[in-house]
Amino acid sequence: MSEQIWALILAAGASRRMGEPKLLLPAVEGSLLKQAVLRARAAGNCRIAVIAAKHGPVKREHAGDLPVEWLETDRSHLGLGASLAAGLGILAAKHAPKGLIVLLADQPDMKSDMIRRVGEVYRENGGLIVQARYVNRPAHPVLFDASLFPELLALNEDIGAKSLLRKYKEQVVYVDTPEDAPRDIDTPEEYRHYLRTAGLQP
Repeated sequence: MSEQIWALILAAGASRRMGEPKLLLPAVEGSLLKQAVLRARAAGNCRIAVIAAKHGPVKREHAGDLPVEWLETDRSHLGLGASLAAGLGILAAKHAPKGLIVLLADQPDMKSDMIRRVGEVYRENGGLIVQARYVNRPAHPVLFDASLFPELLALNEDIGAKSLLRKYKEQVVYVDTPEDAPRDIDTPEEYRHYLRTAGLQP
């Protein structure tokens, strides 16, 4: 089943609020980009792809020798949804995955165990959507069944797959955890907070 489930890490953002390529900034496990890949890899039940901006600062070499499928899009300026659709389009054509786990590269507190659990629940029970549910809100990782790929491929805005989560909210299978949802790192202040909480900055 791990061959049939892919994790797609969205790494095509412009980092406008950070003022520099945030995914190349240091993290506990190398950089924000490498940490996202390593957390997905440690889940152990999915293959991994990264979608980056075609002419952006984040390149394949920034992932080092990690075993990822590196994808690029020239539609990243259209937003998160467009990048998701572009990455899925390539994966669907090359690998025909049964399910897609969507991850954000700028969430360094994402737990491998939660990625693993979402994949396991899908493998054992199926379902249209399997999503992590934290004490404060549902959030990533989110797994979409292949039957929803046509709708995901039609995304072209900056709100990701929220429209599908609303449309199919009664059919979402939740995986609960007694923790807060991982936070995005968008600004220098948020990054400094991450460094402090991770023990990387006094």
